[in-house]
Amino acid sequence: MGKIRTGAVAVVVALVSALVGAAPALAAETARISRTILLASTSTGSAALPAGDGKLIRLAAGRYEWKHRIAGLEDPGNRMITLAAGEYRWSCDLVGTGLSPVNYSTVCRLDPQAAGRATAFLPADGRTYWQIPAGNRTWTSELDPQF
Repeated sequence: MGKIRTGAVAVVVALVSALVGAAPALAAETARISRTILLASTSTGSAALPAGDGKLIRLAAGRYEWKHRIAGLEDPGNRMITLAAGEYRWSCDLVGTGLSPVNYSTVCRLDPQAAGRATAFLPADGRTYWQIPAGNRTWTSELDPQF
């Protein structure tokens, strides 16, 4: 009886191993930082996304679509970026211009925690300037893996 049980367990283990090994690889999930923020029609204040000093994330090496939006408005600086595997501190800031109608500016950054790697910015060439209606607005940045 012990031999039958041992043999049956071996068959089940082999079958499960074959099934698990045959499963397709899952795509990496989109990483996201987001918050809701109350914005005035004009301001000279500032805010951070996420609140505090950024979010520490671990990324696989590969190509990502880096997106940023506020109140449903897409950043025209959204871009594809190739990143090395490792840890990054991800943060964005929003600063009121004190002007109207272009009342806010933003920039996002990925600071590699490994020495010798350069910080990446969104948009790549500076800040994005926005015309954002006053009120509670959702502010989001995403890294969408393309592998």
